[in-house]
Amino acid sequence: MLYQLHWQFKDGTTEIMAQGSPSDPKEMQEWVRETTKEHPLPEGAKWLMCNEKSKHFVWTAEEHR
Repeated sequence: MLYQLHWQFKDGTTEIMAQGSPSDPKEMQEWVRETTKEHPLPEGAKWLMCNEKSKHFVWTAEEHR
C-alpha cells in the first residue's frame, strides 16, 4: 500500500514530504524515521500520514522520535 507523509501548518495547508510503500511495521518505522530526519518539522507544523485508500489523514504528531 502507498503511504504519504505531509507537513500540516496552522492555517490547515499541507505539503507532501514523502511517499512510499513500506511492507511491514519495522520498514514503516524506518521510512518515517528517515523522512523526518531528511525533512525536519518546521516550527508550529504537525506530521500527517495517509494511505492510498483513505480520504483522511490517519496519524498526526507534533514531532516524531
